[in-house]
Amino acid sequence: MADAEIKALIETMHSEQFAAMTSKDETQIDKFFDKFYATDMVFIRPSGNPMDIRLAKGMWLGDDVKTEAQTLKSVDTVKVLGCGMAAVATYTSHEKFSYKGSPVRTCPLLPRLTL
Repeated sequence: MADAEIKALIETMHSEQFAAMTSKDETQIDKFFDKFYATDMVFIRPSGNPMDIRLAKGMWLGDDVKTEAQTLKSVDTVKVLGCGMAAVATYTSHEKFSYKGSPVRTCPLLPRLTL
């Protein structure tokens, strides 16, 4: 994959993630994770706490988290590895949501390993 393809993949993933998160629809959320993540993946959240797919799906489907906005600000780095067989990329996303009614705003630089 070339840098442009990886950037496009991140943009698509980011857009589809917001749609899945706000849908609260289990089928749409499952399709999102099936498309973009391995079943044994683990997110490292901006807090530093890990979260596997089971926990992420539970959070997205539950009533505690209400996603209001998610904006991809930039794809900051892309490094293609292994003769194009893998890549590491970071991007910046602004996120606005509430957890149990308390507002949360984040602007993390997120690393992603894309295969």
